[in-house]
Amino acid sequence: MLVSGPAGVGKVTLVRAVCAGRRLVELDGPEIGALAAEDRLEAVTAAVQAVTAVRDGGGVLLIIDVDALLPATAEPVASLILAELRTAVATDGVAVIATTARPDQIDARLRAPELLDRELGLPLPDAGTRRALLEALLKHVPAGDLDLDEIASRTPGFVVADLAALLREAALRAASRASADGQSPKLNQDDLVGALSVIRPLSRSASEEVAVGSITLDDVGDMAEAKQALTESVLWPLQHPDTFARLGVDPPRGCCSTARPGAARRSWCVRWPVPGS
Repeated sequence: MLVSGPAGVGKVTLVRAVCAGRRLVELDGPEIGALAAEDRLEAVTAAVQAVTAVRDGGGVLLIIDVDALLPATAEPVASLILAELRTAVATDGVAVIATTARPDQIDARLRAPELLDRELGLPLPDAGTRRALLEALLKHVPAGDLDLDEIASRTPGFVVADLAALLREAALRAASRASADGQSPKLNQDDLVGALSVIRPLSRSASEEVAVGSITLDDVGDMAEAKQALTESVLWPLQHPDTFARLGVDPPRGCCSTARPGAARRSWCVRWPVPGS
C-alpha cells in the first residue's frame, strides 16, 4: 500500500499504530537514497530479509518517503530494488507499505499490481480534526480555560506537526509569564493566540546550542525580532527547564537561520549568552 499526504500529516505515525504487535522493519528513504547504488541495494536487501524471516504473526516493511529511494527518474539500480520488494510482497504474511508526500514523483513501477496496488491518501485535517488533535496534544499539559474551537478555526492548513509546534511556542510564552510572576506555569488562551502570529503551516520551530562570544548580543544592532525568537527558543528552555517539564513540553531541537550573504547570521548566533556552551 502507498500512503500519501502532506508532510507532517502523520503518515508514519498511522502506519506504526496500525502495525503495533507485528514486526515492523523501517527503511528511511532519504537516508538510504543518499547512499551509493550498491549500498542502497544492500540496505533494501537486508530489510527484506529481516521482514521475510518473521515466522509468527507476519511482518511489515515500511519505506518512509519512498520518492527519495525510488524517484520517477529511476536509476539502473531501481530495477534491482523493485525486485527485492516483489520478493517481500510475494512472501506469505508480509506486507510492504510506503509513504510519500509527493505521489507524483515516485517510480511508476511501484504502482504495479504485484507491488503497491492500493493507495491511501491522507488529507489536511479539517477544523474538527484539528480540534481533536489539539485535545490529544494538550492531554497532559497544565492549562486554563481554552477555546480550542477558535484555535482550530484559525489554523487552516495545519497538520499535526504544525499544531505541535504551535503548542511549543505557546508553552514558551506560558513559561516566560510564569517565571516573571513566580507562579506555576499554565497554558492559557492568550498563549495560543499569540503563538498563531509566529507559527505557520509546515514551519519549523527550534533552538540551537551555540558558543558564547566575547561581544554580547546587545552589541549586535537591529534584528529585534530575530533576537526575541532566539531568546524564546534557546534561553528560556535552558534557564527554566523545570517550568518546561511541568508543562510537559519538549524544548525545540534545532534552528535554521536563513538570510542573504553578509546578513550577520553567524555573528548574532555565536554571541548568544547560552550558559555552559
